[in-house]
Amino acid sequence: MAPSRAQEFAYEVSILPADGGSFPDELADLLPEVSQLRALQDRAPQSQAGLERRIQGDLALLEEALRSEGYYAGKLDWRIEAGPPLQVSIVIDPGPRFVMGDFAVEFPPEAAIEGLPRPDLAKVGIRLGEPARAEEVLAAERRMLDFLRDNGFPQPSVLKSQVSVELTTSEMHVTLTLDPGTPATFGPLEIRGLQRVEEDYLRQRIAWPEGERYSATRLEQIRRDLVAMNLYNSVALDLAAATPGGSLPTTLTVIERAPRTIGIGAGFTTSYDGNLLDGLSVDGFWEHRNLLGEAEIFRVEGSVSRPLQTLAASFRKPDFLQLQQFLVLSTTFRREDSDAYKELSFQVYGGIERPLAKHLTFAGGLSLEILQVDDLDPDDDKGTERFVIASTPLALTWDNRKDPLNPTGGVRATLLLTPSLALLAETVPYLVADLSAATYYAPFGDDSLVLAVRGRLGTIAGGSLESVPASKRFYAGGGQSVRGYELRSLGPLDSDDEPTGGLSVMEVGFEVRTRVWDDYGLVAFVEGGQVYENTFPDFAETPLFGAGIGMRYFTEFGPIRLDIATPLNGRDRDPAVQFYVSIGQAF
Repeated sequence: MAPSRAQEFAYEVSILPADGGSFPDELADLLPEVSQLRALQDRAPQSQAGLERRIQGDLALLEEALRSEGYYAGKLDWRIEAGPPLQVSIVIDPGPRFVMGDFAVEFPPEAAIEGLPRPDLAKVGIRLGEPARAEEVLAAERRMLDFLRDNGFPQPSVLKSQVSVELTTSEMHVTLTLDPGTPATFGPLEIRGLQRVEEDYLRQRIAWPEGERYSATRLEQIRRDLVAMNLYNSVALDLAAATPGGSLPTTLTVIERAPRTIGIGAGFTTSYDGNLLDGLSVDGFWEHRNLLGEAEIFRVEGSVSRPLQTLAASFRKPDFLQLQQFLVLSTTFRREDSDAYKELSFQVYGGIERPLAKHLTFAGGLSLEILQVDDLDPDDDKGTERFVIASTPLALTWDNRKDPLNPTGGVRATLLLTPSLALLAETVPYLVADLSAATYYAPFGDDSLVLAVRGRLGTIAGGSLESVPASKRFYAGGGQSVRGYELRSLGPLDSDDEPTGGLSVMEVGFEVRTRVWDDYGLVAFVEGGQVYENTFPDFAETPLFGAGIGMRYFTEFGPIRLDIATPLNGRDRDPAVQFYVSIGQAF
């Protein structure tokens, strides 16, 4: 039987280097990827002419691919050898890789560019002597326009882009002629759509740069800052036509969102001595994000489980005394009945928070706490004690994580220093220092695989184990600490095999996170830690380690996690398995 027309022109394609060796690394994968001959070889053409049209189309695509990587003197050839199937070979000599020899920016003689700073070629992505990739040249053109938009010219354009290559030196030369347009400054700002937010406050918050040189980046940053206030459903900044003097009147239009939010959640852990009822918790909050018309946040929240009940209220006033500074006031009631101690406390706090740098934040204030605590150590006959503790909590936080709810990169590190003094009691002042850090690495640039590492070191200096209230000592173990162990169970134990807490703590953790489906992920983790009676950790004492696996379900408000963990070198008192269910990654 004679072959069909499709069978007659079936083919296989090979893309080969002319010298018989191999392509440079930057071309080895690129050339096969752009080849339509390869993509369509399962659908044979109907004629010899159709096959040759495919080949000619492929040559154009391959030549464009060569230029995209800086190969401007490439030579391409092709041949067809008899089959079946037909053997199509594309033979490519890339030639030398061209480098950027010169990149010049010119303006028409009449352009009003007085005072315009000279553009930095490195900032627009051009480095002389580096490979002259076509995409980078086009990107540099776009960045040059952005440079003009950030330096007073709202509507720049490209008049001419002249590109030449010098074959004898393998260099590219680019001359970019730009029309900057008419220079402009920020004009007056009109605000529309306000209902509950005070206009005077909003203008203070924006710090509108009227009269300053126009900048598209500055305008976008103002818009982002408004969105970050979490008060508006939409924010639009519209520029009007420039006045004869070059001023740009601007209209800010906002649609306010409802200022109140209510939420409720639940969690579960077997960390409380394996008791299922003890591990169940319910929490909720009510929040008003614009209490007095100047973006003040008032929040009431509570959490209830059988061992622990808390009720707290907080007030945050932004731009207190100066921009980007918060006044923070809070009060907290807490009752806890754990294996280590029983506690009843009431605390009030007042302080400030402010950024010190782009990713660095400071928080500090004064705290007064009325505390009743019962140390359950049977070897300690002090019974119920009452304290009035004055302290000055201070915190420095570095946080450049890409996504706090599901981080794939960056570092979060916090140093807490809390000098404390128990008033109306015969105790000495003591200092609590607690340093914790976590870092994240995504080798593929997304959340398909994330490696997460954390660590913690803490010490209490100036006090003894007996003089520091039991609820103020260090503890470790549980879903936010070392999984596989009961809550606060690591470290020294009393004669009833219950934790006593310590004056220092050490924790480490490593987690591998993968996203296996669109909304589901798997994790594997190893964690370890120890609590020590002395002021400084005794690293000669073996830490306790736990390991486990978990599942994540990703939602808009963060991942829901289910973990199961087991001790690796646990003690006789430690259960074999612990379960944890909550919202958010473990760290």
